[in-house]
Amino acid sequence: MNFKNWLENMTQLPDAKNFSYLACVLDEASQDHLESSARKWLLGYMGHDIPANWRIRCHHMTVKPPNPLEKDMVYYQNFFGQPIILTVTGIALDDSCIAVTVKPDKQFVIQSKKPHITVAHSN
Repeated sequence: MNFKNWLENMTQLPDAKNFSYLACVLDEASQDHLESSARKWLLGYMGHDIPANWRIRCHHMTVKPPNPLEKDMVYYQNFFGQPIILTVTGIALDDSCIAVTVKPDKQFVIQSKKPHITVAHSN
């Protein structure tokens, strides 16, 4: 069963083996906003844009890293398909990556010490 069908029917939990990780995925408008905000910040504070050869991400905040288990699906099922607001709390940059730290508006266990969204990274 694919995840979209599960959201529409919600008859049983999707099989955890079909997923490589669980995440809060940004909608397209949020992805565009995050990218443009990061570009403005870089230009304003660092004097340059995201390097042209970097890959833009701005896609998701990982909740449960690789290989979720069936118990993870049970724990997080009430959040599936629900809107979650991620507030940017900081920005990090080095020679190979730019990311923003985020704080969700919902209380749930995040399996990362620093919840973040990767904005862009080198190849």
